[in-house]
Amino acid sequence: MGFSLVDRTKEPDKVKEKEGESIPWKVKEAIRVAGGKIPKIFFETGAVGKEDLAMVVGSDPIEVAEETCKIARLYSQNTQPRKRVGKIDFDPSNRLFCKDSAKKTCL
Repeated sequence: MGFSLVDRTKEPDKVKEKEGESIPWKVKEAIRVAGGKIPKIFFETGAVGKEDLAMVVGSDPIEVAEETCKIARLYSQNTQPRKRVGKIDFDPSNRLFCKDSAKKTCL
């Protein structure tokens, strides 16, 4: 999943001044920042009179919804409290005692 950051403070004045020019500039900038690839997600920073914005890119609304669901699942997995065994935080203990770091559960 590609990601790109568009800094709106770098938007050229001639683009800011002309109605409808910002979106093409933002798309080109997102692709440039992503190394020439079309990112699945791009975040644009705010600027004077402009709010921060995150955009999910897809070929159709279904793809955008699927990507958004993937993001939500990843977020949910990474914000869950860690497993504990008694008062021991399971993950660091497992890494400490596990000889085979590729194994997920050694204890």
